[in-house]
Amino acid sequence: FHEALNPHMTTAAVARHAIKKGNKVAHLVADYAYGHEMLRGFKRALTTIGAESVGELLHPIGAPDYSTLMPRLRAMKPDVLCISNFGRDQANSIKQAADFGMKQQMKIVVPVLRTDRITPRMVRVTCGDDSLADFPGGGGDQHVVLYFYDPSTPSPEPLTLESARLAFSIARPAMRSYTVRRHDPERHEIDIDFVLHEADGPAARWAAHANPGDDLIVVGPSPAYTPDPAIGRQIFVGDETALPAIDAMLRTLPASAHAEVLIEVADEAERQPLACPADPRIDWLFRDGRPAGVPDHLLAAVRALDLPEPGSPEAHDIAVWAAGERAVMTQVRQHLVTERGLGRAVVRSTVYWRAGAAGPA
Repeated sequence: FHEALNPHMTTAAVARHAIKKGNKVAHLVADYAYGHEMLRGFKRALTTIGAESVGELLHPIGAPDYSTLMPRLRAMKPDVLCISNFGRDQANSIKQAADFGMKQQMKIVVPVLRTDRITPRMVRVTCGDDSLADFPGGGGDQHVVLYFYDPSTPSPEPLTLESARLAFSIARPAMRSYTVRRHDPERHEIDIDFVLHEADGPAARWAAHANPGDDLIVVGPSPAYTPDPAIGRQIFVGDETALPAIDAMLRTLPASAHAEVLIEVADEAERQPLACPADPRIDWLFRDGRPAGVPDHLLAAVRALDLPEPGSPEAHDIAVWAAGERAVMTQVRQHLVTERGLGRAVVRSTVYWRAGAAGPA
């Protein structure tokens, strides 16, 4: 993060991106005036977000050894550890937290509970056990990274996040980012939907043959992006790879929200129900034999949108979220920002995959 003008601006910016509602947050803080201001700033931001501060530990500036503090920090069982140090102190404390096992305690191998072919080209894998009891599901567009090891290469034992990363030089898995479509905190489950691409990548290949009892290696999750409920008009644009995220974000909208959805899929058989408290307008765009990842189809639907004039009050009350193939997203964003004059902050576009590559980008 770029250093802001004061500690409260810094902590507000960091917290907004790294901490979500319901998270438990511990603090390791340099014991001097600026560190104290950082701590106060984080606590103020947590109150705004709806997160909980579970404790803080202060240390003198220039402390080379944090080993006596790490057991106390881990005992707080935080979802997020905020380290408010600087320079060499920051590097030392982060390294010692990792070495001690603040990351190692995360179990990353989760059993598959069931699978469901929800459309001809999409399979849902439900996985879970007690290791997901503290999974910080935030709803909305939230991602996990999945590891897929080559069958000929043994994975590290025991397999933890830290052991996996230490072994990357000799056993590096294929890594793919996927959206958590559903999180059930009571049953300790998550659903991940896989598009079965014609390009047979490691994730699609695994999902096509997954069975209950198989193991899925799950790292994460990322902080979740949720639409601002105060925005009057929400527009979602994407192909089938964006469907799980669009569905998850629609679930977060209030019943009064005005939402529009443009979704490109292979054909009518790929249409699926989307859960939303509001009553969104959904336009399904069928390729019907045309290749995926070609801008024309989805871009034409975006061009047809009735958008407000730049600078008008309506132009400040709109948000666009878009995800899909790289070339398509480039042209969609260029059209909305450059040709239609929407503000750059209004259009949130993400590349999920690129044509010619196996699996999501």
